[in-house]
Amino acid sequence: MSGSGVPRALRTAEAAARLAEDLLDRPGDVATLLAEYEAARDEECTAYLTERAAYYAAERRYRTPFWARRASAAKPPVNG
Repeated sequence: MSGSGVPRALRTAEAAARLAEDLLDRPGDVATLLAEYEAARDEECTAYLTERAAYYAAERRYRTPFWARRASAAKPPVNG
């Protein structure tokens, strides 16, 4: 998990560049393109939060509320 921020930022930047290009090429598909981009970012974020929760759950040295909060599985945000 440590050090994964830079590769994640590069993947996100590449995806955003592809989105910008697609928006210019297909202006009639804005809603679909944005929804696809958002879904991909949500999926990546959920995967990161799940991975992070697994790492924190593996920590057995400390049994405090601080670690318990971090070990609980992340739930995706509810849109509404």
